[in-house]
Amino acid sequence: MSKQLTLSGCHPECFAFNKDGSMVVVAMECDLVIYDVTRAKPTIVETLKAHKHRVTGVDWSKETDQIVSCGEDRNAYVYTLTDGKWSPTLVVLRCNRAALCVKWSPSGRKFAVGTSAKTVMVCNYDSDHDFWVSKSIKKFKSAVLCLDWDPSGKYLAAGGSTMKCHIVCAYVDDVDSGDCDHSFGDQVKDFPSLGFVLSIAYNSNGTRLVYSSQSAQMTLVSLDGDEPTTNVVQLPMLPMKSVTFTADDQYVLCGGFDKDPFKLKVDGDKLGKPEKLSVKKAAKKQKNAAFAMFQQKANTGSASSKKGADTAHTFTLTCIAATNAGANQFASVGNGDKNMNIYEV
Repeated sequence: MSKQLTLSGCHPECFAFNKDGSMVVVAMECDLVIYDVTRAKPTIVETLKAHKHRVTGVDWSKETDQIVSCGEDRNAYVYTLTDGKWSPTLVVLRCNRAALCVKWSPSGRKFAVGTSAKTVMVCNYDSDHDFWVSKSIKKFKSAVLCLDWDPSGKYLAAGGSTMKCHIVCAYVDDVDSGDCDHSFGDQVKDFPSLGFVLSIAYNSNGTRLVYSSQSAQMTLVSLDGDEPTTNVVQLPMLPMKSVTFTADDQYVLCGGFDKDPFKLKVDGDKLGKPEKLSVKKAAKKQKNAAFAMFQQKANTGSASSKKGADTAHTFTLTCIAATNAGANQFASVGNGDKNMNIYEV
């Protein structure tokens, strides 16, 4: 099953669904647009205009029902639903470069922001002073492009233009429960890459970690043994911009510059060959043949029309993530499209 939803604007960079999959927040240029997707046609619930520059990351906490976003204006905002309206709270990141990615921890009590200032900012709410405070991890030598939390919420996997995948400790004493074997900011492990690390994801129990590289490689890291092992797959297509695991951890889903989503079977500590996922596109309204020919001449100077590539998206696929509406149901967007594709694996 697959379907295509038409959005109200262009250039969707990334998105995040709420806990039950009834609503989705989409980052479009400088704004965040919240849609109700329970009907055949998405309806706008609210448009959030807190950011002054392009929004680069957004996430929706399943535990607290709060939205967090970051952008090129070097700020992050936490949005809370109060009396039916979403109200933003500014998070002072204390960085002098753009924020590039953001992710809630599994508990929803803290979030991490990757920046161009070679840092990861870990932010939590200070109830005594009624604002969000941030602590920096400065173990990186270049911009942090992607990150993900392990299921315990104590460790972060981060990748970027250092051409490495890093696992660092993000344990905060006042927030996290239990003990931790490392101190905040400690680098636990790092894994090499032949290019920039574009996207990264943990599986549901934290025993596997997958990341994609600018070199069109996918790397699966197995963390359940005494020593981590890696399996590198050279893809026969262009690099992947976004990766994630299915809910049952049986597949890795990915998409990128090929404009199509793919799945790779997880066979123990190895990845299988990529398989293209088919998406049923929304039917276009038929035009009068004579009018279509006249319009084609006006637009291109030629009466002949070349059929575009038969891909799921017209532009690079920039985000793929679970909808939370059903088992192994996922959505994808391409920056430049006006559509969101939804399909089941």
